[in-house]
Amino acid sequence: MSYLKESRFYIALVLFALSFILWGVFSCRPPAREVSAIGIYPPGALLQTGDVTSAHIRDGTIVNADVSSTAAIAASKVAATTSLQFVTTGTQTFAGVKTFSSIPATTGGNCVAGNDLCNKTYVDANAGTINITAFASSSIPRGGAVYIVETDSNMATTTTSSGARNATCDNNIPCRVAQSFQIITTSTISRIGYWGAVHGAPGGFVQVDIQSNGTSTPSNTVLASTTFAAADLPTAKTYLASSTRTTTTLSTATTYWIVWSSTNGTGNDYFEVGGHTNDPYKRGSSLGDTGTGWNVASSTLNANDMSFDLYTGNTSVDIANATLSQTATTTIGTAQAAITAGTSGTIGIGGVANAIPGTVAAGRLYFLSNNNGTLELSPGTISRKVGIGLSSSTILLTPQW
Repeated sequence: MSYLKESRFYIALVLFALSFILWGVFSCRPPAREVSAIGIYPPGALLQTGDVTSAHIRDGTIVNADVSSTAAIAASKVAATTSLQFVTTGTQTFAGVKTFSSIPATTGGNCVAGNDLCNKTYVDANAGTINITAFASSSIPRGGAVYIVETDSNMATTTTSSGARNATCDNNIPCRVAQSFQIITTSTISRIGYWGAVHGAPGGFVQVDIQSNGTSTPSNTVLASTTFAAADLPTAKTYLASSTRTTTTLSTATTYWIVWSSTNGTGNDYFEVGGHTNDPYKRGSSLGDTGTGWNVASSTLNANDMSFDLYTGNTSVDIANATLSQTATTTIGTAQAAITAGTSGTIGIGGVANAIPGTVAAGRLYFLSNNNGTLELSPGTISRKVGIGLSSSTILLTPQW
């Protein structure tokens, strides 16, 4: 009996000791963690790299004040469709209407394409000005008046004449007349013009050929030709032009000849070809044939150069004066800068011309003069108004067509 009591005592003692140990274990454990928006951490715990993710941030809680003023967020990280994205370099397309509270500044502003932005300086200098780019047949000075031509020509006012008669012409009078020339651009010739007339009643026609070069004379190889019937020609020198029966392509830096001849005419009955005594054409000269070959010098012909036009359809410009209808009536404007022969340049055909040399009288009319390319207050032989003075250096181009 005493043994049983003693056993119960030890069992109770063991249970008590075990209860005490368990109480100590649970009473010494750390307190439960608090729950926060970013996870479960004890108070005062420090966040470590990677602890906070997008899942820990409540949508719509970050405001402008939460972003540092020095954050420098890359534009590539901003959605392209946002109204707040503006890229300062590279290409960007804006849709819809954009309203600027002030005028945008530009670094260049020289409007050269359809949708270019212009600055005030460029607009002030070019407003109302109409320019074209044209090929120059001869050198044109800055501000020089120009007219439209179709290719090479020597159509200054004729000051003398030579005759074209039959091949057995008498009295040592030229049977044929020729003029050498070189064109500036490779061109297909389709029409020939010159100043001419008839004397007496030669009958038949005058033939005008383009021939290749022989030994500093026409080769007799015809490249293109046309004819003018005596019955259709005036008795006073007049500008004449006719299409060639076939076209021919001529090359630059190559000498060719225009040859006037006839199967009719003797004595006082012959065809007249206009020419010049002052040698205006610098890329060729004239020759004559009295029936024994090309041995008549220009001095004997009384013409250093014969008049001629070669038509190609390749429009170009040349310096104009008021002495000849063909240049005065087709004057279109002025060269905005000097143009070298055989090159292209800018021609002002309307609006303000800023490249007029000399002093301009504001409010006065300016006319084409008898001096090549020059504008003056009084008209030349053929009256052709070109513009009105605006300032000491500019005129308003108002050519009369």
